Amino acid sequence: PGNGGPGYGGPGNGGGGGGGNDGMFADNMGADSNTERLVPVTIMMCRACRVSEVVLKSVKDGKRMLGCMGYPDCRASIFFPPSVIKVEKAEERCSRCIPDPPFKLNFLFKRGSVPPTISTSHTGWYMKR
Repeated sequence: PGNGGPGYGGPGNGGGGGGGNDGMFADNMGADSNTERLVPVTIMMCRACRVSEVVLKSVKDGKRMLGCMGYPDCRASIFFPPSVIKVEKAEERCSRCIPDPPFKLNFLFKRGSVPPTISTSHTGWYMKR
């Protein structure tokens, strides 16, 4: 996942990786324990419409996505592939994205979806310039 994977506005994500789970994922990932739905979390201002926020949220089937809160006027969105089993907002922001840098995301990939020599956890962001 160092050069390929989900990202807003581009084909992959950047940033560093981590070894193992490292406890970076909360047990409920910000979700309500009764519904397993992620509570929408603001990641950045939308670079498509420049009016609304892009949030990390769950869709009906429980999968995660990034989507502009300006929907249906703005349809900027990223649906993460099934290989992403957990994703949450990291505390740090992308240092290369200016102005208004987005928060990085912590990803946990399904075992077997990445080569065995690559960690299944990854923190990063990719922004097409």
